[in-house]
Amino acid sequence: MALLFAALGVVAAIIVGFVGISSLSEATLGVGLIGFACLLGILSRIMQAEGHQKQTAKMLATLTTQLKDQTTLIVDANRQQHREMLSFWERLTRPKQ
Repeated sequence: MALLFAALGVVAAIIVGFVGISSLSEATLGVGLIGFACLLGILSRIMQAEGHQKQTAKMLATLTTQLKDQTTLIVDANRQQHREMLSFWERLTRPKQ
């Protein structure tokens, strides 16, 4: 739905830009064309930034998942090491028979 509204906004901006250019006099046509070019540049930059934001969010989600998995592995390894140390110390401190 957001993509539809973005597309409608771009189309509306381009239509308004063309209407604005058609209503300019010869004296202001150059400035109007520069303004329209700026409008197109701004719209393209917004669309580029949106794509970059989606890509970055996807990469961040992947990294977060990997970090959670690695954290789980580290915690499990630490617990196993702790159990082994306790077992070792129990064998050392156990009275000999």
